[in-house]
Amino acid sequence: MKLVQTCIVLTAFCFCTFGSLQAQSKKKLKEEVQQLTEENRRLDAENSQLERQTSALVEENRRFIEQNTQLRSQVTQLQRDFDDVSTRYTALSAEHDALKGSMASTNPYGTGSTRDNSTYAPDPTDTRDCARKQGTLRPNTSYTERFNPLNSQGWGLQIYAFRNLCQAVEKAAEFRKQYKLYKTYIRVKEVNGTRIYAVIYGSLREKDQAETYKNNFRKIAKDEGGKNAFLVQH
Repeated sequence: MKLVQTCIVLTAFCFCTFGSLQAQSKKKLKEEVQQLTEENRRLDAENSQLERQTSALVEENRRFIEQNTQLRSQVTQLQRDFDDVSTRYTALSAEHDALKGSMASTNPYGTGSTRDNSTYAPDPTDTRDCARKQGTLRPNTSYTERFNPLNSQGWGLQIYAFRNLCQAVEKAAEFRKQYKLYKTYIRVKEVNGTRIYAVIYGSLREKDQAETYKNNFRKIAKDEGGKNAFLVQH
C-alpha cells in the first residue's frame, strides 16, 4: 500500500510539474511571439520610411538631371549667342574701319568733310548710268551690274566702299575681271546720313559657307580691301 501511495504521489507531482512547465512554456512562447510581432511591425515601419526616402531621392535625382540638362542647353545657347555677337561686332568693327578709310580716300570735298550725297551735285555732262543713279538708289539694297535690285537674300563679302557710285562701279568692274567664281554687286548703305556704295562679292545662302569662303578669300586676296573683307547680308 505504501508503495502504491508513493507511486500515486509521484505521479501527481510529475503531472503538476509538467503542467506548470507547460504553462510557463506557453507564456514564454506567447511573449516571444508578441516581441517578434512588435519587431516585425517596427521593421515594416522602417521599410516604409526607407521606401519613401528612396522615392524622394529618385524624384530629386530626376529633377537634378532635368535642371542639369536645361543648364547645359542654356550654356550652349549662351555660347552661340556670344559667338554670334562676337562675329557681328568683328564685322561691324571691320566695316567701320573700311568705311572710315574709304571715305577719307574718296571724299571729293577733302578729309573730314561732313557733306553727304544728299547734296552731292553730279557733273551734268557725265552721261554714265552710275552718274545718273548717284543718290537715287535705295539704301539697304544690293544691285546687279545693270542696277537691278537683287531679290534673293544671302551673305557676301564686302571688299570696297566709296561715297561715289561711279567709283564703286568702276572698282566692281575691275574686280570682276580677277574674281569670277561669284557675281559682284553694289550695295547701297547709309552711315550717319552718308550714302555709301559698297562692292560686294558673292551671295551665299548659308552664313557658315560664306564665313568659310571669307577666310579662304582673305588668304588669296591681292590687295588690302580683299585681305580685310568681311561678311554682309544682302
